[in-house]
Amino acid sequence: TKSSPSAGSPPTKSNGNAEEAASDRFNASRGTKSDRDTGLHHSISPTMNRLNLSGTWTLSCDELAVPAQIPGDNYAALLAAGIIPDPYLADGETAAQKWREKTWTFSRKFAVPAELFAKREIFLCIESVDTIAEIFINGKSVAQTHNMFRKICVPAKPFLRAGENEIAVVIAPAHIFAAQEKEHVQAQLGELEIAAPVSDNNRIPNMNFVRKTACHAGWDWGLCLLESGIYGETFLLGVDTARIEKTHAETFPHADGTWHVRVSAELETVSSSLTTSPSAAENTAGVPVKFFFNGETKTELAKHSPAGTLSASTEFCVKNPRLWFPAGYGAQPLYDLEISTCDDSVRKKIGLRELRVVREKDAIGESFKIQVNGIDIFAKGANWIPCDAMHARHTRERYEALLRDALAANMNTLRIWGGGLWERDAFYETCDALGILLWHDCMFACMHYPSTPDFLEDISAEISEQIARLRDHASIALWCGDNECAGICGGGGNGETNDALMANYQKFSAAVATAVKRADNSRLFWPSSPCNGEGSVVGSWHDDTTGDMHFWEVWHGSKVFESYRSVRPRFCSEFGFQAFPSQRTIDKFLCGNAAARDINSPLMTLHQKQTGGNERIFKMFENYFLPPKSFEETIYLSQAQQALAIKIAVEYWRHTKPICMGTLYWQLNDNWPTASWSSLDYYGNWKQLHYHARRFYAPVAAAAFADADGNAELRVTSDISETLAGTLEVSEYDFAGTLLAKKAFPVSVARERTFVAGKYSRAAQKNSFLALRLRVQNKAGEKYTHENDFLFEPYKNCPIRKANIDAKIDRISPTHATLTLTADVPAFFVFAELKNARAVFSDNSLTLLPGVPAVLEINADAPFSAKDLVICQLAK
Repeated sequence: TKSSPSAGSPPTKSNGNAEEAASDRFNASRGTKSDRDTGLHHSISPTMNRLNLSGTWTLSCDELAVPAQIPGDNYAALLAAGIIPDPYLADGETAAQKWREKTWTFSRKFAVPAELFAKREIFLCIESVDTIAEIFINGKSVAQTHNMFRKICVPAKPFLRAGENEIAVVIAPAHIFAAQEKEHVQAQLGELEIAAPVSDNNRIPNMNFVRKTACHAGWDWGLCLLESGIYGETFLLGVDTARIEKTHAETFPHADGTWHVRVSAELETVSSSLTTSPSAAENTAGVPVKFFFNGETKTELAKHSPAGTLSASTEFCVKNPRLWFPAGYGAQPLYDLEISTCDDSVRKKIGLRELRVVREKDAIGESFKIQVNGIDIFAKGANWIPCDAMHARHTRERYEALLRDALAANMNTLRIWGGGLWERDAFYETCDALGILLWHDCMFACMHYPSTPDFLEDISAEISEQIARLRDHASIALWCGDNECAGICGGGGNGETNDALMANYQKFSAAVATAVKRADNSRLFWPSSPCNGEGSVVGSWHDDTTGDMHFWEVWHGSKVFESYRSVRPRFCSEFGFQAFPSQRTIDKFLCGNAAARDINSPLMTLHQKQTGGNERIFKMFENYFLPPKSFEETIYLSQAQQALAIKIAVEYWRHTKPICMGTLYWQLNDNWPTASWSSLDYYGNWKQLHYHARRFYAPVAAAAFADADGNAELRVTSDISETLAGTLEVSEYDFAGTLLAKKAFPVSVARERTFVAGKYSRAAQKNSFLALRLRVQNKAGEKYTHENDFLFEPYKNCPIRKANIDAKIDRISPTHATLTLTADVPAFFVFAELKNARAVFSDNSLTLLPGVPAVLEINADAPFSAKDLVICQLAK
């Protein structure tokens, strides 16, 4: 009996039973070791032996055929052809759902040049096929896949012919496979029920049974778009001797100050792909492998290892090494590495750094901090989700724009969340270049996964391949087994453990751990996020003494923002609060529908994927702000509230250093236009939170915290290597702008710990606030400044007046200007936007003091005029 859907037959000459035959072959291959590369290949052939198959293909199903760009996905092709409305606009998501039921065929014709066809073997290499697929060349099955996270690299010459050829990739519906796979797995698990039900995070059930990006089935911030596609590089590689299967560059310092780089390459030989004869494989030994690093070239002959692989290695010594540091702690020099044979080559950039995660027992519990080149790093950043729901839009340009915006907000760390995907090479290359550290989950999130032999074998191979591809990146700090999978075995950390689910999880987690450690033993393997470490993974959401923490008591628990100060996590890897996206983004996805300009309208609700999300936003308004009076004011106030929430959390936790050594808020980015926890909306607009992050993640920062007596305790923290000295000036104002008092506190702050400057007791007037201005410098005279404010009461209880704000624009170019803002009374959360252009301001969502102008730079992506400027402020 068939237990999986057929990938179908190619749109070429085929017998009438090709579909059934493809299905039977796929079922027979379930759980067997497939012929795949063990590390994603990013080779550039040094000779004319590579044929790029990317470009325009044909996408077809039983009712249409349209052009499709590869790399790309079916929804992007349907949108480009005008078959579907934009799934991101209005209710286009709903119209897109019918297309997930189709079996899709991506096909194209190509000619094999004579010089390529003359090679002894030709490999077909596809970086990723999403997901349940069979690949045909000239009507004959070449390969099958049911895991989008594993690369296909198979011998293809027997299927090719000189001149014109045709390739077809036939992709069956993933959700149908998942439902059938559930039955297959449950038969092995018995009464243990692990199927993922329909929820905000899974609007299609059973997706834990298929190796596909989890959030394709929807999440509480993402639309449901169960796409099919071919991603990354697709090419033919002609080989006479061997292709490079995987490479590794291990870097380590020596006591004499030099660094050594041990480089290795594993090869797949032509004879090993054509025959399994030991004598034939032996004859291929002696393939020369050339290694180039740091201006030096070495050549080694590949030899057979005891494990049966053909490999070569060598070692380089780097004198006067230039070390790689995270952003804000030093430079990011990268060394060119090239490994080549006569048929194939791989190029990489290598950073020299010594990184470890320090976990040491202390009076509180156990520390958790990233240390690079002997320096303790305070991890400042956010969580990363896939940058787009359509994989066709995962481009280097999108990666760079988002990562540079993270860097612009003084971030040095991102967490790649386990419900997304192993990103493309361009993502990691950009992180290396910018100095952004990565906490890297394996691709498992918020679900129970099977512990069956077939599944564990498949994910073990996946992890081995992916980590072999990624382990040489300087930016990757640690590998984490999953996101919250351990916690759901214990009711989300409430201490009630389901023993059967935990037993299944432990078997699954052990397989993940083994695969990770076998592929890379140079980094920490962290079993799950959050957890307290090996063997203690349940209940850790509420334990702030050790490990990492996810703190969701404010959003999901509806507790006040001050609850962030009830814990002092060692490393908080998730916490967040929602807001609506920018007004420009909302106007775009409402498509001019005036009736939809209501938070609870059907279209606005469609773009709010968290059940009860709007209610939580409005409920929290009651604690801090007066209720908004209009649709536009609701959008603005939600962003101010989000910024306040995360500011309260990060400022407090950062100023508990060295107890807490990392804050990664949820989340940096969106994958479509929606209400969410992000600080950058889908179109790249900075929400107010992102501007606040630029300030609360500044290299040197000052903040005030209310003590038990209502006084303001003043603290300063620094990421600068030298001790800084100066003053923290505190000015007390009433809300009419009258200066009531002013005091300067001496400051001497080192990187190792927070400096407590003193306390400020407010004057007799109840209605007042503090303006903080920090001025410090090092011994060489380099100066650092930081500004902040502190209110003794919630904003709703303060007599805040509406300020008259004067805005003057001085044009520099059509897309660049200087904006000078002045106010007659104190103004809070002053936020400037452009109606008709995406713009990044040098500062925004700020406090204006009377008579103190704020001069901001505006950089827009399109020409704008003064009429485009909109300025919002907090006022009764």
